[in-house]
Amino acid sequence: MRLSLLAAVLLAPAALAQSNSQGLYLHAGVGGQSVAYDGDGFDDTDEGGLLALRAGYGVSPLVTLYVGATGARLDGSRGTGSYDLSTGELGARFTFRDGRRVRPVLDVALRGLTARDDETDFEVRGGGVSVGGGVLVSVSPALSLGAALHVGGGRFDEVEFGRVTVDVRDEALDFVESRVTVGLTAYPFR
Repeated sequence: MRLSLLAAVLLAPAALAQSNSQGLYLHAGVGGQSVAYDGDGFDDTDEGGLLALRAGYGVSPLVTLYVGATGARLDGSRGTGSYDLSTGELGARFTFRDGRRVRPVLDVALRGLTARDDETDFEVRGGGVSVGGGVLVSVSPALSLGAALHVGGGRFDEVEFGRVTVDVRDEALDFVESRVTVGLTAYPFR
């Protein structure tokens, strides 16, 4: 009896550690978003909360390809009120220490951003890249808890006010973003 109990205790972490990042995964997270705008005549940083969703497929224990979306409600730093920031991303996640319960991750993504103020019917759109790192902790073979920090940057290239759209690629309308998230990652077919 004692021997079987000891074997179960010793083998349980090994069974849990066999999980890896191959196959389909779904992720939902919450966190904080910050965007620093740098343009002609202004330099602002806006912050707020965000919701992040992601779906990906691990093609190997190391590499996962994914699509994701985030939505944030940011407070304008110049008293302009709150506005929405939505992003879409296409990226790759590299998961290290395969087969371990705690695994570091590195994300690299192309991102499209849209900042929209519905009250003034004003919108800016652009794109950029982001890089992030974090950690996944397996709580079962099909579920992991995670935390990550991402930073990125790019340029807004289009402004829309009402029904008028203006190409602003020649203007200096850059942004730098950062976000911190915590969330759950599920592997539904394990």
